[in-house]
Amino acid sequence: MNFKILYNYFVAQPESKWIMKGDNAFELYKFIKRYPIKRILDLGTGIGCSAAIMALALKEKGEKDVHIDSLEQFDKCIKLANEMIPKELKEYITVHKGEVEMWRPKEIPYQAFLNFKEVPRWDYDLILNDGPSPFKDNERFIDFPNGTIHKAVMKGKIKPGTFI
Repeated sequence: MNFKILYNYFVAQPESKWIMKGDNAFELYKFIKRYPIKRILDLGTGIGCSAAIMALALKEKGEKDVHIDSLEQFDKCIKLANEMIPKELKEYITVHKGEVEMWRPKEIPYQAFLNFKEVPRWDYDLILNDGPSPFKDNERFIDFPNGTIHKAVMKGKIKPGTFI
């Protein structure tokens, strides 16, 4: 399997509107191969395209002890990702169900953020920030900027040198 075959596989899916554009996906793939990245946090699994591309890059680097933790808020997306991520790349990826909350930091008045309540760990080399997504709550559409990274930075949880 190579990048083009993998990306085209996801493009051919009915849910392909949920994946990143080809040029961005290829830049991400090259970035991971170029830098000393072993541990990745993928915020917003979607259908698993980004996680699969990053896993392919890690696999091709041939390094040991590599892993991707991918967080997703929607059960439908978790199911699709688990079905669509190719078998040979699944060993590099753990898809986690991520509960979402609204966060209002006192340091940034009048601004609310959506963020994942919990993250599996924080010692990542790369964090891909593509979630949480807007959602409906009791007939209200909740759409605030993604705050998971903001909160982690403000709480001192991201290790120095982490790519975001």
